Amino acid sequence: MCAVYNFLCILSLFAVGYAGKVGECRTECAELNNFKIVRVHLRETNVSAGLCQNSSGESAKVAEYICDLKVGLWVPDMESEEQFSFFPTPCPAVTIVEQSEIDTCPGNDKGPTPSTEPSSTPKPIPSPEDKKIDENQVSPPIKTT
Repeated sequence: MCAVYNFLCILSLFAVGYAGKVGECRTECAELNNFKIVRVHLRETNVSAGLCQNSSGESAKVAEYICDLKVGLWVPDMESEEQFSFFPTPCPAVTIVEQSEIDTCPGNDKGPTPSTEPSSTPKPIPSPEDKKIDENQVSPPIKTT
């Protein structure tokens, strides 16, 4: 498993290194100076990426995000079969970019931030244990015809 993770890291560094932008999807708009893209899958109309975030100790979790090539907005990929993956090793180092580059990302409605202001802290990657499930909630019966 560790060998697979290392291979994916090396592959993604190569892919991200030469393809900082695919369509309108930019790596800095997904990473936000806090996460690291560790895998990339290019499709006809979108690109998906695994964003790595260090967890407690020496472990990391990777969440799948997706971006429409024409729009450039990164959102969690709720349809991914591997929405979350966990690894026993920490994430690769984050590549820091200028805040002015992040301020121009699609979906950034706050506008450019003066360099004297601290950058906003991004939300952590959600994980399955973060979701609260109401055990009393019952799904309605499915009607068959």
